[in-house]
Amino acid sequence: MSSGVMLGLIVEGHGDDTAVPFLIRRILSELAPELKLALLRPYRVKRQQIEKEEEFNKALEFVARRTGSGGRILVLFDADDGLPCVLGPKLQGWALKHRQDVKVEIAIAQRTYEAWFLASAVALRGKCGLPEDLVAPPSPDEVPSPKGWVKERMKSKGKVYKETVDQPRLTSHMSVNEARRSKSFNKLLTKLGRLFDVPIPPPT
Repeated sequence: MSSGVMLGLIVEGHGDDTAVPFLIRRILSELAPELKLALLRPYRVKRQQIEKEEEFNKALEFVARRTGSGGRILVLFDADDGLPCVLGPKLQGWALKHRQDVKVEIAIAQRTYEAWFLASAVALRGKCGLPEDLVAPPSPDEVPSPKGWVKERMKSKGKVYKETVDQPRLTSHMSVNEARRSKSFNKLLTKLGRLFDVPIPPPT
C-alpha cells in the first residue's frame, strides 16, 4: 500500500469542512493504521451546482490539480430527499468520463450526514448536550429527518444544534463500528477501501 497518499475532498456544507476530515481520519486509523495520509482541506460545492455536470467537472478538475499525480478524491454529499442509488452513480459516471486518470469515489449519506449519528447513538450519549440515555432508532437510514432527530434530542436538554460546531464534535465521538448500522455509512467504508486498496472487514 502506498504511503503519503494525497486525498482531496469535495463536500457540501460548512459543517463538513471540519467533520469530514475528522471522519476520514477516524475510519482510516482503524482500517489502515499504517497508511500515511495527506488530507487536503475540503472543497465546498453547493448542492445545486454539484448536480450540474459542468459545475461538477470544474470542482473535480480543481481538486485533481491539488492532489496531483497519484492522488485520490472522495466526493461526499447528502442525498436529502433524493436517492443515493441515483445521485451516486450519476456523479461517478461524470467523474469517470472527465478524469479517467484519477481515482474518484462518490459517497452519499442517506438523507443527511446526521443519519450516521443516529446509527452511532449509544457512543454519543451525553455528548454535545445529547441525553445520557440516548437510544438509536431501529433503522437509522429510514428516519425522515436525521438532523431533526438530533435537534429534538438536544432541545430536550436545553441545547441548540449548531451544525458548524456540533457536527465535527459529534463526529469525533462517534463509533465507526456502531455507525455501520447505516447502509450508507457501510458504503462510505467500501468507497474508502477502493480508494486506498484497503480490505473492509464485515460489520460486527
